[in-house]
Amino acid sequence: MIKRVVPAMIVWMAAAPVAAQSGATGGPRTLKWSIEVHGGANAPTNPSGGTSALPPPGVTFSTLVGRDSRRVPSWYFGDGASLLNQIAQSLFTSARITPLDDFARAPIARRRTGASVGARLTRTLSARFSVELAVDYHAAPLRLRDDATSAVEPTRASFVTAWNAILATGPFFAPLVTSKTTPSGGRGGQYVTTGVLNVALMTGRRTTPYASVGAGMISARSSAQPRVDLIGNYQFQILGAVPINETDSIHIRADTSAHRAAAVIGGGVEFAASPRWGIRVDARDLLSGNRTSTRLDAAPSVAMGTPVFTIASLTTPSLQFSTASGATSTLSGSAIQGFQTFKVTGIRHDVSIAGGVFWRF
Repeated sequence: MIKRVVPAMIVWMAAAPVAAQSGATGGPRTLKWSIEVHGGANAPTNPSGGTSALPPPGVTFSTLVGRDSRRVPSWYFGDGASLLNQIAQSLFTSARITPLDDFARAPIARRRTGASVGARLTRTLSARFSVELAVDYHAAPLRLRDDATSAVEPTRASFVTAWNAILATGPFFAPLVTSKTTPSGGRGGQYVTTGVLNVALMTGRRTTPYASVGAGMISARSSAQPRVDLIGNYQFQILGAVPINETDSIHIRADTSAHRAAAVIGGGVEFAASPRWGIRVDARDLLSGNRTSTRLDAAPSVAMGTPVFTIASLTTPSLQFSTASGATSTLSGSAIQGFQTFKVTGIRHDVSIAGGVFWRF
């Protein structure tokens, strides 16, 4: 028995190190990590459905002649435009201001198509599955819609004609009415960070199609938001002696959230040129809630001074101008800051197509 066991133990003891050594050095090392750089294009969608609103009517007050009027923050939109047109009708003038309501109660900006660049770090889990972390930059700026200037122009121009017609009905000398439009903003892109699971649809081939699913975060680059400024002013002298100077200033701007979560779906093809490096081409769709809105600011300004004087129309509603701090001009509503006139609803798609080179290690 001993003669059989001892030689067997020697064989097994001698063989164990050999097997361990063979396992440690046998076969090539599996390359489980890869890094990739890529470039391509990004094409976002711009949903237009949503909900809209305008600021409520101004507070009613009684003018010098005992007729009702309302304190309005602007003549360009909403209650102010409606009040001005009612006054113009009562004064038997044909000129009317075109309200900016339709423009304000809609999306005023669109995310444009642009180039994209990025990098990915991938860890292979098995022949079929891998996980990936990616960082991308999409040069897709948020800009004013193409018809923004033409949409605002009727309001800008009609401010001048309406006020010139109204001032021509009273004892107002040397009238000067101006109305200016200034579009601005529209720079910036988006940073995108995603984590996905890649599933190989075929294995054991140099060319491998795959599907991707995951989630991520889209962050808007900090930049000036697209906006349209409208500034109207009218100056004149009551009876050639009392100067009146009132300014109507509004800003309509696009507002979007700095960060939003997104789901990721996509697919592509990987070509292994060698065990170390290869090429990937894929398409991905980032689905996120659209948090873009249109916001309105209004800041009326009435110059006070001497001589102190107040004048009001005998119309209903009435129009009042005043240089006295104790009296009220009709353009005297509270300033508006960030009133949401439109909120976009629906799902937004950010579709990217990219091609890149990867290196395994």
